[in-house]
Amino acid sequence: MATRNPNVSHSHWRAPSGEEYPIVDAEPGVIFIIQPTDEDIKCATAKDPNNCALAQAWMRMHDVPDAQIGLDKCYLPIRLKGKLVALRLKTNRETRRVIETFDRTKKFPSEGLKLYGIPRSERMDSQRSQDKRSRERWNTMKNKPQKKMRRRDVSIRNASRRAHTVRDD
Repeated sequence: MATRNPNVSHSHWRAPSGEEYPIVDAEPGVIFIIQPTDEDIKCATAKDPNNCALAQAWMRMHDVPDAQIGLDKCYLPIRLKGKLVALRLKTNRETRRVIETFDRTKKFPSEGLKLYGIPRSERMDSQRSQDKRSRERWNTMKNKPQKKMRRRDVSIRNASRRAHTVRDD
């Protein structure tokens, strides 16, 4: 089972600076390309999703104070309709491989990396509804009084014998 990000509630992302942003899932099919510069790579910190080269490039490109590029999901603040929100994106296998290589070697490829929109099955609203169904199911199971099984008589009949009664325990 994957561990959940402790900085994420169901509707807001809490940045390391303490700022909270409402989460907006990127639509499926959306692709963002991030191109870090040499300066982004120099000031990046290995194994830190909030200060990696991609996060530094995003903060520089969009003039925002925070960003988080994880191995599975990314939370990137952006202005939508004049409001600052955390855009939630998904990393692909290639991007994960580049991030892990950067963490080991501090080297980054010259071409930009792609981040993708969230598939419908992993969107916040589909996860919320599934979590809600699970909670409701567990609550009904926990609060339901157990029925006491009563004994019943079963009549067994054989072609060669008369019917007789057996207690079913």
